[in-house]
Amino acid sequence: MRCIPDLVNTNATANMTLAADYIKQEIVNVLNSYGISMQLGRDIYNEWRIILAGFFVAVGCALIWLLALQALTGVVVWFPILAIVATSIAATAYFWYNYYNVRTSRGY
Repeated sequence: MRCIPDLVNTNATANMTLAADYIKQEIVNVLNSYGISMQLGRDIYNEWRIILAGFFVAVGCALIWLLALQALTGVVVWFPILAIVATSIAATAYFWYNYYNVRTSRGY
């Protein structure tokens, strides 16, 4: 037997609806409060130059980043390919060298 509440036949759904309505009303009250909206508006009005400068700095950084990605795409693609090829050649040479040493030392 499981202990699962039956939300359809109880007042739990009504209580949850009342709680949701209360929370929604409290959020609306906080957002509509005179003090917070006035402070926010005043801050934006007083500091609009800094906000605008931050916006342009962010856009500039994004453009520089995109140009760097575009310029370095070849390096990003070719470096791993060349590194894997060089590592494969070095590993092959190492194993052939060891094979040759083992073969000649045993007199095969």
